[in-house]
This record gives sequence, C-alpha cells and structure tokens, in this order.
Amino acid sequence: MLADNVRKWGTGNVAVTCGDAARAAAMTEWFDAVAVDAPCSGEGMFRKSEEARQQWSEAAVVMCAERQVEIALNAFRALRRGGIFIYSTCTFNRTEDEEVLRRIGAELGDELCESADVDADASWGVVTGREGVFRTFRFFPHRVEGEGMFLAVARRAGEAERVRESRNRRSVLSAVDARTTKELSRWVAYPEAMRFMAAGDTLYGCYAGRYDDIALLSSRMAVIYSGVAMGQIFKGTLRPDGALALFADVSREAVPCRDLSAQEALRFLRKQDMDAAAFEQGVNMVTCGGLPLGFVKRIGARVNNMYPNSLRILK
Repeated sequence: MLADNVRKWGTGNVAVTCGDAARAAAMTEWFDAVAVDAPCSGEGMFRKSEEARQQWSEAAVVMCAERQVEIALNAFRALRRGGIFIYSTCTFNRTEDEEVLRRIGAELGDELCESADVDADASWGVVTGREGVFRTFRFFPHRVEGEGMFLAVARRAGEAERVRESRNRRSVLSAVDARTTKELSRWVAYPEAMRFMAAGDTLYGCYAGRYDDIALLSSRMAVIYSGVAMGQIFKGTLRPDGALALFADVSREAVPCRDLSAQEALRFLRKQDMDAAAFEQGVNMVTCGGLPLGFVKRIGARVNNMYPNSLRILK
C-alpha cells in the first residue's frame, strides 16, 4: 500500500523498504529523522472497527509493548545525532504508550534529549503532556476529527551530523547504457537533473542528488520501490510504467496527450473500453483537468489501457 501511494504522489524522491527493524539498525546514525509508527493493540480504532474490539486482549497489549520497545530501539540506532525521534501508536493504554517511552528512556539514557517546542493550539483538542524527555500528544476520538492515536517526540543528543557510509554490499541497481539513457531522458522535463538505473527488468529514474542514498539503502535493505518506475525498453523504445505519468517532472512532450472528461476519466480508471478515435496511434498520455492519469496505447481501432490492474477502480 505504501509503495502504491508513493507511486501516486509522484515525487520521485522516496524509497520504500520492507524488512525487520533490525535491518534498519544497520544504517547506523544515517537518517535525519526516524518515525516509529509501532504495531499496537488498536484501541484507537474501537469506534469504527468491530474487528479491533473483538481482537483486543490484555495479552495482546503486553505482546505489543515488547515488540514496540524492540522496534523503537532498533530504529533509534539509525538516527543521526541531533536528529528527531518520533514514536506513535493508534492505542490509548499507558503500557504501550508512556510505559514504552520510559523503557526506551531507561535504555538510551543520555542519548535522548528534549526536542524543540511543538505548539498544539487548544482548539485542536489534542491533549499534550510529558514523559521524561518526550513531549506527548494524545488524540481522542471525541475531541478531534479522526480516530485515536498517541504520539511522542524527542531528539537524539549530540551535534547535528550525518554519518556517510560506503556501500559494502552489492547493490541491486545497475547502470544503463547511453542509448537507454537517451530514450529515458525524453520522458522527463529535466533530464540533466536525473539519473537512471535498472533493477531487474524495470528501469527507474531518480534525482541525481538522491542516487547515492538509494544505492546505499538498496545494498543494506530490501527496497521495494524508489524514485520513479519508468518502465521497460522494447526494441529501443520505452513502454512506460503507469507511475511515470504521475511523476511531478514527467515531460508532456514525449507522447501525445489527450485530456478526458470526468466520465471518460472514470472509464479509464476502471479499465473499461474506450473510443479509439479519441487517441493517436501508439502510446498516449491521458489527463483529466490537465492532471496526468496514465497511458493508453492505440493499435489500429483498438485501445490498450495501460493503467495498473492493482489500482483500477472496481465499483
């Protein structure tokens, strides 16, 4: 789900990883900020979820608290000195909230210190507090617009610096040749600001200033999505990935663009049949109100909808 959301955001500067928190600890003092949205007993979901109410138990609370401490301590090791540490749950009990903060504080000691003040206007309905060096914020469903959650923030002590590590494992990324680079470059508005790479049979692009970070993450963790998925090359021509259309710096000059009405856009997003006469032969970018949605390919009197099956609207 997170990777799908990153594709839709189209920022091109995000990497999504998957794996145990212990793998994050290997990125020693590397991140500027670490946010631990810990798995919890889900009390904040009780109002809207019968399943959450049925699954709750005291044993689950204890189990979650143990897991939360382990995850938080591992994640903290990846935070640079001076960086911001955020801990959150969607539950209310103190065992998983304040008590976990106490245990984290006892383990880390002087490595933790207070963050800068965080203003919370009284009109927001957020209940603020303190637990050691942590500033805490409780969001109760009857006081805020939304479900319940708990959040706390502190800072890692020390001077603000970031440890730069060399890659000591083989990256899953590989370079692309000059011909491929030329083809990919015509699909982005600022090719000089981009760097292109291959992971398996899919080509990706990222901003050049972020490439080293993505390469390092790929050598240490399981990266399931990064930058922007551009697609695959067939006979020297890119078959674009749907994510490329949503990229903030996609070029509108690479292929013809067709702006759809709201009704036509819904047909596209549902992967329903579309009128071929509306499109030029070959790949077309489709937009609605000027905003890109994806691609279609017209072949004669037939239109292949290239919108990802996993994202299509079912109703």
